[in-house]
Amino acid sequence: MLQYIVNNNGLIEQMRINKLNPDEDLPFIKELIKGVQASESQHEERSTNKPFLYEIVVNQLNGVDVRKWDYIARDCHMLGIPKNFDYERLLEFVRVCDVNRGEENREQHICFRDKVADNVYDMFHTRYTLHRKAYKHKICYIIEEKIAEALRAAQRFPDLLVNVENLDIEHYTKLTDHIFNKILHSPEPDLNEARGILEDIVHRRLPKFVGEARLKEPAQWTQNHVKDSWRDMCRNNNLNAQHFQIYDLKMGFGKGGNPLDNVYFYNKRDLNTAFSIQSYQVSSLKPVKICERLVRVYCTDMDQRVQRKAEQHFHKWCTNNKGTFIDFGPVLDDDDSGEGAY
Repeated sequence: MLQYIVNNNGLIEQMRINKLNPDEDLPFIKELIKGVQASESQHEERSTNKPFLYEIVVNQLNGVDVRKWDYIARDCHMLGIPKNFDYERLLEFVRVCDVNRGEENREQHICFRDKVADNVYDMFHTRYTLHRKAYKHKICYIIEEKIAEALRAAQRFPDLLVNVENLDIEHYTKLTDHIFNKILHSPEPDLNEARGILEDIVHRRLPKFVGEARLKEPAQWTQNHVKDSWRDMCRNNNLNAQHFQIYDLKMGFGKGGNPLDNVYFYNKRDLNTAFSIQSYQVSSLKPVKICERLVRVYCTDMDQRVQRKAEQHFHKWCTNNKGTFIDFGPVLDDDDSGEGAY
């Protein structure tokens, strides 16, 4: 993508005018965007002398990078979700320090003042909040799944150019949200399936959310184990397992582990010595668990009696497996479930 933008806009010459070497600097920029770690870089001089450069755009070491700051600020603003961290304050107290990573092994890393450790933690918590309230919200998530299903169904119609794997980069840059309306209003018979899915989205004919449960740690059940257990429950309670969709989701502060473990800090009394901070040093109220696994069930049967019955048995299923699940809802009485209508 970057190479196409550079070639299409004549940026090679602009790089030379600005005293950049396209043969050397362009691959380096690509590495920064891709998120290559300094130890894996093809540019030995830069990765050895200035490894901190690889922590600015996409930071694979600890996840504190401007890419994350950008989308958190944008999405919190557009969604009206409070943003608990201030990236401008972090920028005021950021510097490059030598980090001692063993005998005769010192590397330069981006470090923050120790007094903004709580602000760094808030960044990870805000990211989790966005995933919980927006990116993986129960309705947003199923709409996203249905749109993906519609695009897969539309791949059989080549004129739409929705098959990303077979697109050249020029057509890929033109693949925007307009494809939704193009499929929705197309009279082509080959798009009947895809068009029907999008019409269901527009008219809110979505799979009914049955329930959500969190797996206890350490989670012993695999995704297949969860699905097999749900199918067994359906078979034992006269429910059609084909009418349900099960999703296994993970949400948390990052790629596992304490988000502060790989973030380095410095103190005002010694601006050049970096050190790590444990979460309990920030606050005793910080959670021990920073990642959770959720199981969601949706019902594709539009019969409300089936939906209510499924909701009742979902909570009973969680209760029967209380060593595995933490249920987020009450167990419904038979009188409330609509089961008596059968």
